Amino acid sequence: MRKLFFTLLVIGFALLSSCTNKNRNKMVDEITLMEKNGDEYNTQHLDTLNVLYDKFVAAYPKDTLAVRYLLSSAQSSYTRGTEDARYLEAAIQKFSSIIANYGESKEVEMAIFLLGSIYENKGDTVKAREFYEQYVKKYPAGSYAESVRSILDGNVGLSAEEWMKKFQLEGKIDSLPKVK
Repeated sequence: MRKLFFTLLVIGFALLSSCTNKNRNKMVDEITLMEKNGDEYNTQHLDTLNVLYDKFVAAYPKDTLAVRYLLSSAQSSYTRGTEDARYLEAAIQKFSSIIANYGESKEVEMAIFLLGSIYENKGDTVKAREFYEQYVKKYPAGSYAESVRSILDGNVGLSAEEWMKKFQLEGKIDSLPKVK
């Protein structure tokens, strides 16, 4: 009787695993199709794709694709945040989730950098500085390290025009670009 119970239990887990893999693969195929055939400027398409990303991450948080999908969703929300503050808050939550849940993945580097950028654009220079300092500490030779160091050297919170004037005064550029 005991053998029969364990045999049925093993068969049940195998069937459940098979269904889970089919669902996962179906979700990946649907996401891949939408990524390939979608219009990156169509807000309805982006919203649908983000829902798919978020469903995948919720269903398979430990899957190797989860962090990539979460980063794509966060970046999309960040871009949409210029239009609507709700998207910006969603981006903050998603980037923070990447940092908290996917510690050593390569996506963490971008998440930390973009959180600094978000807070800088929101005018919260204290929080921006925290993320920029965290970035330089964790990624001293990272992709954005030089830019982050420049920001930390007194440029946090400067507008693009103020940056240009500062760089011109420092001799890093010859003249301000002409705006037509």
